[in-house]
Amino acid sequence: MLTGNHLWYSSLSENGYPDYRPTGLLTNTNDFSSYLSIYFPIFVYLLLKKNSWWRWLIVLSSVAILFSLVVASESRTGLFAFGVTLLLIIIKLFSKQIVGILLFISMNLIGIYLLFMKLIEKQEFSYLVGKETSTDQRMLIYETALNVAKDSHFLGVGIGVVPNYIFQALYGTVNIPIQMQQTMSAHNFWLATLADVGILGLCCVLFFFSWLFFFAVKLFVSKKGLLAGVPLCILMAFIAISIGSSSIFEMRVVWLGIGIALAIIHLNLRGKEEEYEEKIY
Repeated sequence: MLTGNHLWYSSLSENGYPDYRPTGLLTNTNDFSSYLSIYFPIFVYLLLKKNSWWRWLIVLSSVAILFSLVVASESRTGLFAFGVTLLLIIIKLFSKQIVGILLFISMNLIGIYLLFMKLIEKQEFSYLVGKETSTDQRMLIYETALNVAKDSHFLGVGIGVVPNYIFQALYGTVNIPIQMQQTMSAHNFWLATLADVGILGLCCVLFFFSWLFFFAVKLFVSKKGLLAGVPLCILMAFIAISIGSSSIFEMRVVWLGIGIALAIIHLNLRGKEEEYEEKIY
């Protein structure tokens, strides 16, 4: 990030000039911010399994560094996901009184900074209120995906077909360079699923995530320790990312994160079953 250089497969390497937005080992900035948001709670849990001052120092330093990376990535959904994840971690680590005090102080500090420093006019945060062209393009993409779903009577047009419709809506079908990729992502996991596999397919996906969300919240509330909060952190980060990421379907790091959340929930349920069987026998 400091050098402005990227790996050859990064989308920013094609700009031909130094680009200081971070992509890490991934393709684009949204992917990188998504990765940081999903795996940050796992990193904190592994580090704080043993309580010591130097571990806490690393965690606090990492929060500052990762937050600056997410901001530098200019990903709005990534910033929101990281903020929600950080809030859930604080709630799980500290008592409600301390969390309330921290939130009160944080909100006042942010408000003062916004008021006196004119945060929205600074370049590093301009994307929060800027990106009008990108926002308009996203709205057109969402409208196209919804129209595709309507035209198919919400039965779906087939897996992986929607990006072709979206590309044609944005660029048309005439004078398209041969080297240009002839597809464009829906940038919305839920709309893409609806247009791809219809209302029945979307219901199956919603059923799975509703089940996962229910047990993640139940585990977060009923169990102590940061491990019990990891599934909900990952799931909330996924939900935030799913409404803006352009490559969520092919991002292995995202689905591995969902798998980790599912594994933690499953092991907790399995432990409860074993306790119940011991009581019976």
